[in-house]
Amino acid sequence: MEKDNPCQSLLEKTYGEVFSSEVLRKQLWKCLHKTVFGNGGLKLSHDVDNIMLVEFTERFFNQPAFIWHGRLSDKRIKDFSQILLKFQREFGNDFMITGLKPSLTNLSLKLKLPLRKTLKERKRRRDDLVIKDLLTYLQKIWQEVLQRLTMHNYDLE
Repeated sequence: MEKDNPCQSLLEKTYGEVFSSEVLRKQLWKCLHKTVFGNGGLKLSHDVDNIMLVEFTERFFNQPAFIWHGRLSDKRIKDFSQILLKFQREFGNDFMITGLKPSLTNLSLKLKLPLRKTLKERKRRRDDLVIKDLLTYLQKIWQEVLQRLTMHNYDLE
């Protein structure tokens, strides 16, 4: 696995190839952290159907965007999840919030990335999706999420 660019050797592999190997899956998580999501309190994993999950952890919520008057703000956390729900509807459920809504007592939120929209556009099954196309798509969707959050005064690290 390449340290400087963990994505390089994955680019031409398919989703199915990567998710069938623990080593390649770990390399993909490093690649996604480096090129798409960064390391700001997001945890990447997958479910039993090999659908990607992005978890916003407590570390993610402990940043200035969620602090009001020196403390975590329950309202800011709940508004954040509402913005993501609206984005989910607008983006055709290509990313879906799963589980409980985040709050001061639940500083966690999971997004499920079923990739239905991009798979339909490319007329492919998930296992046949080339990682290079996946990276391009996830960069696009994540930048859109960050841009919309910035418009609502959520400057995230």
